[in-house]
Amino acid sequence: MSNELAQFESAARQIESLLAELRPDEPAAPVIGPEWMARAQSVVRSADALLAKCGPTMPKLKTAPEVCRYRKQLAAMGQALQQLQPKLQAQSTALRDEHMRVKRLQGWSNSVGKVM
Repeated sequence: MSNELAQFESAARQIESLLAELRPDEPAAPVIGPEWMARAQSVVRSADALLAKCGPTMPKLKTAPEVCRYRKQLAAMGQALQQLQPKLQAQSTALRDEHMRVKRLQGWSNSVGKVM
């Protein structure tokens, strides 16, 4: 069981590190890209797999300080992502608009190039 507890403690530290990158209280929109999301999903999936294989030790494991810390960090990450959702949505919309603008410019550039 000590190995599992060490893994939960490691997962809690990883989530803490991910949260430090977010800094949701700062006005500038954080950079949550595919790499950040992949790391976050990896931490959660590994903890889920660990929980699935714990079996009969689950009741003891749930009350361990390491697991409680992991759950607290996981809840903090969920709350931070909820707080950031409007910023991320605006960022997504801005990126989509910019992509469409670039596509229009490329189309215009290609049509002008063919005329000349």
